[in-house]
Amino acid sequence: MTPSLSLGQRLDDRYLIQLHLGQNSLGQQYLAQDTHRFDEPCTITVLTAPPGDKAGNLFKQQAEILYALDHPQIANFREFFALGSELYLVQDFIEGQSYFDLLKDRRLQGKAFTELEVRQWCRQLLPVLHYLHIQKICHGQISPSSIMRRTVDGLPVLVDFTHSQYYSGTPGEDRRDLHGLGLGAIALLTGEINPNPPWENLLSSVALSQEFRQLLLKLLAWPPLVDWPTLMDNLNNLPQHFLPTVAEFDLTSTMPEQTDNGVGKSSTGEPPFPTVHQSPESSSSAKVKNMVRVDGLKGLAKKSFILLGLMVIAMALGWGAGQLWLDNQQRAALEKLAQEEPGDDVPEKTDLEIKNEIRARRLNLGISPQRFQTLVDDGLAFQLGIDPQQRLDNNSNTNGAPLSLGSPEQQMAMTITVLDALESLSREATRDFAQNNSGDRRRWIPRVNQLRLSSRSFYDLVNARFHHYLPMVSPALLGEPEFEQRPLAQVWNAMAFDSLASLEDESHYQRLNFDDANQLNLNGTLEPGEGYAYAITIPPTEEFSLQLTAPPTARISFYPPTGPEVILQNSAMHRWSGPTDQTGYYELVITSVAEEPIAFELELSIIPASAQPF
Repeated sequence: MTPSLSLGQRLDDRYLIQLHLGQNSLGQQYLAQDTHRFDEPCTITVLTAPPGDKAGNLFKQQAEILYALDHPQIANFREFFALGSELYLVQDFIEGQSYFDLLKDRRLQGKAFTELEVRQWCRQLLPVLHYLHIQKICHGQISPSSIMRRTVDGLPVLVDFTHSQYYSGTPGEDRRDLHGLGLGAIALLTGEINPNPPWENLLSSVALSQEFRQLLLKLLAWPPLVDWPTLMDNLNNLPQHFLPTVAEFDLTSTMPEQTDNGVGKSSTGEPPFPTVHQSPESSSSAKVKNMVRVDGLKGLAKKSFILLGLMVIAMALGWGAGQLWLDNQQRAALEKLAQEEPGDDVPEKTDLEIKNEIRARRLNLGISPQRFQTLVDDGLAFQLGIDPQQRLDNNSNTNGAPLSLGSPEQQMAMTITVLDALESLSREATRDFAQNNSGDRRRWIPRVNQLRLSSRSFYDLVNARFHHYLPMVSPALLGEPEFEQRPLAQVWNAMAFDSLASLEDESHYQRLNFDDANQLNLNGTLEPGEGYAYAITIPPTEEFSLQLTAPPTARISFYPPTGPEVILQNSAMHRWSGPTDQTGYYELVITSVAEEPIAFELELSIIPASAQPF
């Protein structure tokens, strides 16, 4: 079929066509640059089909399924649209090779995948297949041709959903992909692209541990004789003592291959090392002659050993002197290098290398490109002072095409800023951050109150962390209802999730009381954007003094137990004294706006009421 798009063409005034990748069962595939995402690469599948055509309906069904999915090991959906009689599906570009191509490369060298590699392949695919199973989706064609080995992390990624469909209620369909996993595994092990039964005969042609062989036979039965949890458990507990006898994954390996006559043959074409074969008689004769010769020259041997010993001592002394000279030379060279400007000889990274690093970081977070780009765009909108409603209105005037925010340099800088913010989160907060809606703020407050803290102290901690990573959002906006509807509010909520955990595990929280003492002294270190909270019981009818010894980048908040009164809030004033006539827990919060860790010392004192305040 003739490609319908030409290189250099700009599709839909957005996608710049770079390369024709080939054709799958539904249409032509292209590599393109998404000019609305600072030229991030993507793949576009094109199908020419009249309205109501069966192929067009299947294509749309594939797009609908991909739209509902969000997993780091799936080539995620970006866009689906029609122009005339042509349908277009845009997905993430996965840089790498299909396992079909990898297997072809190995077959040309007479090799296949090892048991250890196929075990790992199965373990890495099971979570994404189980994710589809939870969504009631059957992939329908788990095979080396529909799975890519991603270059940035080596993980298998599902790229072809041509045969995917929602469960229809047919018995066994929930295990169809398990059976496909077994077929893919046997293809990788044997080099047979389309393996056929009997499976026992096929598996007998490769060296496998007995445990893995039996597990594969259970997968290859129909219906499979193993379910998802059992399969994962068995894969994780297979013995590791088995050593494969076929080549490792490195395609440049020079490991000798076993030939029919048992003599090693180098894969580089060089002749094997020569071997010497001796008969028992010749070996015995040589041993007798050596024994007689040694016995006859015993005196000469003693002299030889003495001379040899002197030579060894002389060589050792010479080597030691030479090594000392080399060490001095190397030290001088290192000192010279240390004095030079750093990075003079370090080549700058190319745009492609930077984009690959960014993509790898995003993939490691497990966040879809659509959701991530939404966060980046929201950060740019805050930075550039663009009203969200105005941006929506502008989008409607450009036929729905997203308004490109900022220059490419600003987009790249904001991308890195958002990545840094997300990478500061715990894995639990990262996984759940998209579901932490604004209502969580109200649900968290009872848990904060149990620590004798109010929402004011809690928000001070969260806002300090948020502002450190995302300073383009004004702190004054963080408490406004409008902010709760913005995409970056999801990041605030995720940081609140982690801040609450740090309070509850008491790593950043302490409850204090004076008992019989008149003074408490505390100290610690604040990381950038970090904070500590204290709930303090202070006797009434006394005067209270606090003094924080810290750099000016430290901030302090001090709240009474009841009422809206604020004594100090995010203040750079580190010294205060006055009456504390309320009963209950006073709240003290210390945060940092520094870019480096800072040390602090805190002194809390009860002073006589007659003393003058500072």
